[in-house]
Amino acid sequence: MSVDLQETIQERVRILSEDELRQVLNFVNGLRNGGKSAETLGELIDECFKDVPPEVMDKLPEDASANLEHYLYNAPKK
Repeated sequence: MSVDLQETIQERVRILSEDELRQVLNFVNGLRNGGKSAETLGELIDECFKDVPPEVMDKLPEDASANLEHYLYNAPKK
């Protein structure tokens, strides 16, 4: 790898947040593991919902996954 490319990558990485750095690390680890991500599906879901307050999570319907079309498009419930 050329020195210029390494320096460019390092410059861009310096300004990333901790969360973005984790994503970069997971991406790089995935490249080194033949494209397989180091994160599990559960970890990805946890990451997506980490900033959602518990009171908002409590308001989600229990049947949201089974009736997603109903909640998104007002289709009949299953």
